[in-house]
Amino acid sequence: MSTEDVSFLAQGGARVAGRWFLPDGDVAGVVAIAPAMAMPMRFYRHTAAWLAERGLAVLTFSYRGSEPDLYGPLRDSAATALDWYHDAEAAAAHARTRADAAGVPLTWVGHSFGGQSLGFLADVGVDRCVMVASGTGWRGKAA
Repeated sequence: MSTEDVSFLAQGGARVAGRWFLPDGDVAGVVAIAPAMAMPMRFYRHTAAWLAERGLAVLTFSYRGSEPDLYGPLRDSAATALDWYHDAEAAAAHARTRADAAGVPLTWVGHSFGGQSLGFLADVGVDRCVMVASGTGWRGKAA
């Protein structure tokens, strides 16, 4: 297994930091792990490494402002939840490119907020999704 640090552009030209965990052999699938709200990508490193050791290429990423070593303190970030949804969309598009190049499916693993971001991925498309401790948002009136 090896790792590869990457960055990709999100809406508005913001750079989003990511890290690929890559298997030593053939890629059986691509997984993008969407973090919980303000959770740095390093939180998912053990899960990503475990999946990579089983043949999956795994992308972890951090929403802008949520990785202090890269972006500075979160309290200094002007990023909003909507910005983070767009960061997730950019991460999915980045992962989709690798999945398409390898001819394998893309699985979205959303943890909490990351699972809720699935609604922003319609233009990207994911083949499978797993949501961990994710709620659903609703903005309507009570019945």
